[in-house]
Amino acid sequence: MILNFQSDFKRGSDMYTHAPNFKIESGVPATGYPLPRISHFASREIQVQTSEGRKHATEVTIYGENFIIRAITPEVLVNGHPLVSYRIADDFQSITGYFFGGITQPAHIVVDYGLGVRGEFTGWGDVTISTHRNILVFLLLALFFLLLLAVLILVMEMAEISWLAWISLGGAIALSFVALLWSWFSGTGP
Repeated sequence: MILNFQSDFKRGSDMYTHAPNFKIESGVPATGYPLPRISHFASREIQVQTSEGRKHATEVTIYGENFIIRAITPEVLVNGHPLVSYRIADDFQSITGYFFGGITQPAHIVVDYGLGVRGEFTGWGDVTISTHRNILVFLLLALFFLLLLAVLILVMEMAEISWLAWISLGGAIALSFVALLWSWFSGTGP
């Protein structure tokens, strides 16, 4: 069997556009790769060990489709901050990485492979505050209410329950000491 390539394909620079097995769908750039589509994201605060010690970072997971693993890795930006380290899931539907700093909302996320293969998202995501910070917030709220109770009792000059005001003040001081130690040793303090 003799194939006549000249009759099957046109010669020249537009050869691939007329080949019967090379049909580019709409929404796919001329590179032939599908565009990444970002649907939403989630983030949480983490601690990252660096050469300068532990640092606060924000871990971001970007969900969508067409996050293909290619020879050229994409540039992933969250509010203009590049992800320091990231990985693409085996199902190509999420990218997880981190950057140093906090996230503001609405967030602007860009996944750019170059040559027009780019996905963008602007919107709100799920932001999870770290457990250490949740405990610290609880301790500080308890401290506030103990101080408020002590001040109210002292202002009302209730002589028969002034001991309760002193106990509340003592508890507030102890709680502030615990909150300070917690923030210091968990890495969320000074």
